[in-house]
Amino acid sequence: MVEKIKKIPLFNDSFDMTKLSHVLKKNILFVILFGIITIVSTFLYLRYTPPVYQVYSVIQINEEQNNSFMQIENIYGNTSITNLIELIRSREFLKRSSHKLNLYTSYYIEGKFLTSELYNKSPFFVESKNFPQAYENQDIYIEYNASSQFLVLKKEDNTLILDSIKTNTWTNFFGGEIYINITNQEQFKVHQSKASNNRLFFTIFNDNGAFQEHISGLRVSVLSQQANTIQISHLGNNAQKSSDIVNTISEDFLNYNIEKKQERAEKVLAFIEEQLAIVYERLDESEKQLQEFKKENNLTGNIFDNKQAIASNYLKNADEVSSYQEQLSSLQKVNQQIENGDNINTVQLISILSGSNSQSMILNFLNGIRQLQEERKKLLLEVTADNHKVKIIDEQISEQRKLLQEFITITNQRLKSELETLKELKQEKVVESDFNEIELTKLKRIHSVHQNFYNELVSKRAEYMISKAGHVTNNLILQKSNTPQTPISPIKSEVILIAAILFLLAVLMLTLVRYMLYNDIMSISDISKYSKVPVAGVVPVSNKSNKINRFIVENKPNSVITEAFRTLRSNLEFMQQDNNSQKIIAVTSTISGEGKTFIAINLGAVFSLSGKRVILLDLDLRKPKIHLTFKSSNKHGLSTILIGKDNYKDCIIKSEFENLDVITSGPAPPNPAELANSQKFDELLAQLKQDYDIIIIDTPPIGIVSDAIFSFKRADLPIYVTRANYSKRNFVNNINYLDEEKKIKNISVVLNAVEIISSKYGYGYKGYGYSNYGYGYGYGYGFGYGYYSYGEEEKQKPKKSWISFLKRT
Repeated sequence: MVEKIKKIPLFNDSFDMTKLSHVLKKNILFVILFGIITIVSTFLYLRYTPPVYQVYSVIQINEEQNNSFMQIENIYGNTSITNLIELIRSREFLKRSSHKLNLYTSYYIEGKFLTSELYNKSPFFVESKNFPQAYENQDIYIEYNASSQFLVLKKEDNTLILDSIKTNTWTNFFGGEIYINITNQEQFKVHQSKASNNRLFFTIFNDNGAFQEHISGLRVSVLSQQANTIQISHLGNNAQKSSDIVNTISEDFLNYNIEKKQERAEKVLAFIEEQLAIVYERLDESEKQLQEFKKENNLTGNIFDNKQAIASNYLKNADEVSSYQEQLSSLQKVNQQIENGDNINTVQLISILSGSNSQSMILNFLNGIRQLQEERKKLLLEVTADNHKVKIIDEQISEQRKLLQEFITITNQRLKSELETLKELKQEKVVESDFNEIELTKLKRIHSVHQNFYNELVSKRAEYMISKAGHVTNNLILQKSNTPQTPISPIKSEVILIAAILFLLAVLMLTLVRYMLYNDIMSISDISKYSKVPVAGVVPVSNKSNKINRFIVENKPNSVITEAFRTLRSNLEFMQQDNNSQKIIAVTSTISGEGKTFIAINLGAVFSLSGKRVILLDLDLRKPKIHLTFKSSNKHGLSTILIGKDNYKDCIIKSEFENLDVITSGPAPPNPAELANSQKFDELLAQLKQDYDIIIIDTPPIGIVSDAIFSFKRADLPIYVTRANYSKRNFVNNINYLDEEKKIKNISVVLNAVEIISSKYGYGYKGYGYSNYGYGYGYGYGFGYGYYSYGEEEKQKPKKSWISFLKRT
């Protein structure tokens, strides 16, 4: 009854105590190694891990939302606790604290295992001007040259940067300047001595580097929503530095909050000053026009004697009325757009007012709003709409819009007043009416409008200046940070417990994973269980250290490995049923490293020892190896033969064996697959059959490239090499594919590198019983008895120790 071929599972889907025992024995060294690693790692972690300290301070927010003084609207914007937290987190704010603490230059001491920061303890300090970007955020080591009495700067790999720096002197530094002062000579020399084995270095950071090095551990959060308290905490390896950072940020917050609010007030005051200058200029101009009019018309009262002289001036009233109406219409459109929504299309509004000659102040307002809108768009590319900076700009836009509306209202009133005057003059049908009186009234009204507007701006300026001077913050620091004495990490008991748990989990996971994924071919049964292709031979593992010299048959003619190759030769002879004396043997494997070249070389040698004329062809044109074994040149070979450049007889290399010749692969061609399947190769094989009994072709791995399939179809005895404890079980699918799909005849398998078990009866293969090995060709061995080594038993007696036991498992 033919045994049913099983499908190869992806994982081990059944429990096998023998396999589990094998995996556990394999894991003994790993368990010991894991234990040693765990103990050593725990010790090193506790010994050399920098301690982590946590510090914090508490701030209470008591901001007034409205400024009730003199009914002035709050110009400082929304001061909610969320916005204030974002303010503290912002880089612009943190830059102030970083500069105050001089965090842009840090000093360190590097020991054999640990590097520590010398915060406020450095024996030297460094200042810089225009420091080159190439050296920012880089460690610069400082040494003292006693012979030259100069300081020497080096990189971490001891590459020289500068070697002639004087202390207390500004020195050119690649386009910038650097100043170094040694504040503690004795401490500096102690650190520089060879006995201490320490190195001093400093780092000059840019903004990103300083934040990453010092501020990355900063946390700002709401401590109590009801009490309006904020907690500022910091995690760092230096307790004093962390405490200083938290306290400095807390103190800066109180000052920064006032400064920023006053800065916003100053912007409003600056705008008022700008408008005052413009209005004052117009007020002065209206006064001059009024005086000139009186002077020209000799006016001393409200009734004029010469009406005919100034009658022509009133002919312009019609154009002026039209101009005033256009201005009022433009202002009405602007005011409607401002009132209808939050988003002001400043470009459209500017275009509406572009034709007006008297609305320069409104255009100034709109240009200011447009600049703020553009600044807001740029910020939104980097931050969200809830960011503190965006909200500040929104508040400034809102303030500008309110001032603009107020100004439009005043201007509307002025224009309407002037328009009414012009309309009254226009309705005068008689040229001889009292033109001088009307003109005088008009000029006086214009002057009065400018005067009132100027007085209003002066009043607003005074109110904002009083508000600015009287502003103080109500925020309080409830708790300052104290320098902690004990770190929060590492905690010894927790580290040991975690290490023990990780050790047990690692051992358990290793055993489970290795058992589930143990997919290597161990014995013949792992092949015969999943394939009908016969196993032609088993080759024991070779411990020979020189991988290039692969002639085991020559070096040890009476060894177990040599006897295995003799058995393989005999099995191949029985597998060939025809009487053809010339045979082509093709040797391949799934991947490299399974020993196909080793099998091909030694199989050729053992055939040659039996009197056969053998030639070995290296058809692995991509990664040839046979020329390394025979220590020959690879300038000429199969590639040059197949392209017609060389004759095959000129490329034959004689080996140490009398009947064994070799043709190497030759230079790597661009088209190896085409050459392997060419008509030239068939003609070469036909010529070689006339001179040799056995042609052995070492092909490339068939699982990687397809060249080997052509040689397998030409071969009389195709051999598929697998390697014990290396080849995967799913490689058997390739063997079945060649047998069932490609219909490769006489294909057989060779299991290479099988471990040997010694006994007083000889040598056997690990994992084989008495009936595990047979062929159906009438020839075979029971490997439970093993091969005899013909006189080498005493040389390979097993060592009875636990080390050898571990090696065997």
